[in-house]
Amino acid sequence: MDVITFCSLYVAGIVFIIVVFLFGELPLFAGTPLPYLQWLISAAPCEALCWAVTRTCGARGARALDTAFAFCFQRYNPTLQLLYLGLVFCGYYIYCSEVFALLPQPYAPLWHQCVPAARLCSLC
Repeated sequence: MDVITFCSLYVAGIVFIIVVFLFGELPLFAGTPLPYLQWLISAAPCEALCWAVTRTCGARGARALDTAFAFCFQRYNPTLQLLYLGLVFCGYYIYCSEVFALLPQPYAPLWHQCVPAARLCSLC
């Protein structure tokens, strides 16, 4: 598969997912497959996980899963915030170490890597 085909399929998939999430719950599309696709992408994996945990671990496992879900997604959670910051800083490090070296700017000094981050911090 060449790059153009891959990029086209990737963009088409992203557009499809966005359309399903934006229009899946509208009453206008009630008789179409869009609500089912929206449920299949968003709610079905969670329901399947709850069903599997309940079948294998019983009510105690279901309560533990509910507690973990509430801890991760329904209240202030510094662990997920640190994970997000780690992803952002790792992406910036990869940009500085790998991508900046590939840019065709032979006269740009090394301190230009830090300028976008300093610019973003000054806007806050």
